[in-house]
Amino acid sequence: SREDEPTCGRPLGIRVGPNGTLFVADAYLGVFKVNPMTGAAIQLVSGGQVVAGRKLSFINDVTVTQDGKKVYFTDSSSRWQRRDYLHLIMEATADGRVLEYDTETKELTVVMENLRFPNGIQLLPDEESVLVAETTMARIRRVHVAGLNKGGMDTFVDNLPGFPDNIRPSSTGGYWVTMSAVRPNPGFSMLDFLSQRPWVKKFIFKVKGEKPLM
Repeated sequence: SREDEPTCGRPLGIRVGPNGTLFVADAYLGVFKVNPMTGAAIQLVSGGQVVAGRKLSFINDVTVTQDGKKVYFTDSSSRWQRRDYLHLIMEATADGRVLEYDTETKELTVVMENLRFPNGIQLLPDEESVLVAETTMARIRRVHVAGLNKGGMDTFVDNLPGFPDNIRPSSTGGYWVTMSAVRPNPGFSMLDFLSQRPWVKKFIFKVKGEKPLM
């Protein structure tokens, strides 16, 4: 149920790391390293902890380097939990982040912040940048996590025909991008309508008297 979801957990992202090890991102419980043969799970990152002054409230997707030393994951919001994702969509706050976990030093750092509903994440082949789906913006950003451009960000693709969710590499060198919903063209899209009229969203939340459920 909605009430039990934070206790039971909600695995969202999963990746295969070195030696077949699985890396799993749970929206509430954190990031785990799982042995698929024994089922043993080691918690790498704890959900709900405060990182750089803000809570990890909505851990979403995960990607890992080939050597398994660096794990990158998205935190869709520090204000709303997964069970309140509709509030996040309506409010469209830029409180999402990309974080890096070093499996050797155990250090957890913020790579990029002020993202709008960062969702799927995918390392590029050179492992110097990651692609991040900004769901409510219908675009994919490229965040530089290493190299000379580390700390920078640019737009990889914009104005997608739908609202992007996960990103995974294809066998032909491109990327598969799943869409959580289609953007009607021509037609009316509530998300597009609200994204251009932030005052409408503020009015709706004021009338409803909604507060984040942490």
